[in-house]
Formats: sequence, structure tokens, C-alpha cells
Amino acid sequence: MGLEVILAFSFGLVFIATMLVLAIKFPRPTPFQYTVFRVVLALAAGGIGAVLPGFLNLDLTLPQGTLEAGGALALFALIYLVNPVQLIAEKSTIINLTQNIGFTPEQYETGVKIRIKEVKKELAKKHGEERDILLKKEQVLVEKLFNQEESYRERLKELAEREKAVSELSGLVPEKDLEKALAELKNGHEKLAEKLFYQVKEQSEVSVKQAAEAEFQLGKIANGRIDYGRAFQHFKRATELQPKNSLYLNEAGILANTLAKYKIAIDYYEKALKSDLKTYGPDHPTVATRWNNLGLAWNSLGDYQKAIDYYEKALKSDLK
Repeated sequence: MGLEVILAFSFGLVFIATMLVLAIKFPRPTPFQYTVFRVVLALAAGGIGAVLPGFLNLDLTLPQGTLEAGGALALFALIYLVNPVQLIAEKSTIINLTQNIGFTPEQYETGVKIRIKEVKKELAKKHGEERDILLKKEQVLVEKLFNQEESYRERLKELAEREKAVSELSGLVPEKDLEKALAELKNGHEKLAEKLFYQVKEQSEVSVKQAAEAEFQLGKIANGRIDYGRAFQHFKRATELQPKNSLYLNEAGILANTLAKYKIAIDYYEKALKSDLKTYGPDHPTVATRWNNLGLAWNSLGDYQKAIDYYEKALKSDLK
């Protein structure tokens, strides 16, 4: 075994040990730290792979082109591209959310299938614009079923966010009703939570901020039911109560865009961007998302040059 191979192997062991220490010290790394850790882990794997018997060939077709590599370099590329840390993290997130919420994948699948049947039944009775809306609902539901693991994970996150929002209603609604709503959320049901948010937004003694958040949560619930018209109205009301809240503005823009109200969407996106530029500055992932949303809206309007300009701004912002 040559000196270079021994050094490469030693390098791999040292950096893997270092990664373990850093993982304990930084359990929630920043995006930059995460990227560094990912590169170092791939380098360490390549170093250890240098002493493993056999020869690994890698031949991949990527969106950016073809990648061919062999030996330790192939192992580096494989570990970097597969990104096992992210896979483990995502699986861990699903397990933790399932344990906390209790809403199983089987329950989710059954619920989506029932909703598809309900939409199909309604389609036979509707015409014109109402039928078009139902067709869009059906398409979204079928996509959720096709990408079940991802959509189930998103649903768990939504329920966890809703649970947190309902918990913050303590003191504004009867505690007994609060407990019932939280128990229902753990089984994937939001009707009681929705009822509580309606109660809060109608209370004259609540603050404007609390009323706006209630409207926002009602919009999220309606959006989860694919009731886009109602969701948009709730988001719109939330922005009227809190006109500088970029989260509310962005959600209103997304729903307007979904409903093909592209100019209205652009207005919301621009306001969200203005707010986030003041908060984060131009070089932030959230700002990049706002630029990208504007690009999507202008693309839908057919102004492709304007769309490209916004996409380029998003890319420039996201790369910094």
C-alpha cells in the first residue's frame, strides 16, 4: 500500500471524526455550514474509498451534462450527489412528525382517494368555470396521490404548523374547545381548528395581528382543501389587516397566480419583495423566492423577457 493511499485513508478517517464532532456542536447548521459539511463528507468517503478493493465506475446523465468518474473520485461524486445526510434527515422528520401528529400514511392515502371520488361525482353535475375548477382540483389530488410520500410529508408539516397556531389561541377561546381541536388535528382533521379561527377573527377584543393570523390560518386550511377561491379571500383579508407581512402577501400572490389573476399576483409579489428586501437585503433565499415568483407570474402573462430578468435576479440572489 503506497504512502498516498495511506494518507488519503487517514484524511478520510480524520474528517469523518471531525464531522461527528461538528454534528454534535452544530445540530442545526446554516445553509453554508451544511454545504461545507456535505463536501467534506464526500471528500472523506473518497479518501476511505481509495483503499477499498475493487473499482467503482460512475456514469450519470445530469441536467447539466454527463458525469463519468472512477475509483475514489466516483465515490466522492456518489456521496455528494446522493446526499445521505439529507435522506436520513427527511426520513427522521417524517418519523418524528408521524409520532407527534399520529396521522398515518394509510389515513392520508384513504382521505385523498375519497376526495378524488367526491370531485369526480361533482364533475358530472358542473359546467363551464365551475367544471374547470373541479378539473384543477382533480389534477392536484391525483398528483398528491402520485407523489404520495412527498405530499404526505407536506401534509404532516401543515398539521404541525396548524397545531402550533391553535395552541397560541390559548386565552382567546375556551380551553376545552382548544384541547378538542388539538386532538382532532393529531388525526388529520381541521374542522374544529377552523371553527376556532373563525371565532377569533370575529372577536372585537383581539388585536389586529391576531385577527390577521386567524385569517391566514383559515386561508391555509381552505387551500389544503383545494378551495382556492375561499383561500384567496382569507389571504387577501390577512394582507389588509397586516399590509407589510410578506408571508401573507406571498400566499395571496400564490393563490392569485393559481386562479390566473396574474396582474393581481404580481402586485402581491412586489409588495412581499419590497418588505423582504428591507428585512433581509438582496442576497437572501427568501428574496430569491420572491424574484422567482415574479418571474413565474410574468411568464404566465407572456412577457418572457421580463420573466427571464426576474429569474436571473433570483439566481444571482440565491447563489450569494
